[in-house]
Amino acid sequence: ALRSGDAQKARAAFERALELSAQAYQAYAYLSGVQLAEGDKEAALASARRAVDLAPASGLANEALATAEFYAGDLNRARQASEVALQASPNSAAAHLVASDIRKAQGDLEGGLREAQLAVTLDPEFGAAWSALGMSYLAANDLAGAQKSFSHAVALSPNLVSARTGLGVTYARQGKLAAAVEQQKAAIALDASRAAAHNNLGAALLSQGDLSGAAREFDEAIKAQPD
Repeated sequence: ALRSGDAQKARAAFERALELSAQAYQAYAYLSGVQLAEGDKEAALASARRAVDLAPASGLANEALATAEFYAGDLNRARQASEVALQASPNSAAAHLVASDIRKAQGDLEGGLREAQLAVTLDPEFGAAWSALGMSYLAANDLAGAQKSFSHAVALSPNLVSARTGLGVTYARQGKLAAAVEQQKAAIALDASRAAAHNNLGAALLSQGDLSGAAREFDEAIKAQPD
């Protein structure tokens, strides 16, 4: 349920697991992912830390902690937890995925690309990994690689907002403005609170000469993220 994007079903399943066993570190780790998807970073961090408290050497628990610390903005702690996760679970696509995000955030674009490539090699059906690979190619201005990766991510996970926005940005850079608008609108339909999607849509509409539409989307971006 979590991988398909159904956060509500996933939350219910993990909370039920914790009712049955309060020591189920796996449920805390997965619950952390649900809470991140719902935008509750503090709760996600608390759940991930509880998972690591229960299973300090677990790859899954440390992967959850690395992800939560990453979104909380503590890259050093995220990197530490990621290294434990990779040591414990070197064949985990998800562990390589978060390692990719951390490396890119720290300015190591080559390392981020390498980790994303490992993630899709380990799990070719993992849409989020293909989206991360697309982000790496986009950062390197490899638009062909980015389009292929994001398109694959959308095919595997059509409800993955990051894949839609990434593909839209790629299309915009390629001058395919109608396709860019379509992808950003699809992203907003999935999650209207994403400021980046509104901003990207505004930029594409502006390039098309739709000034009123662009102004509307820029206003929505500011409302979604006023700071």
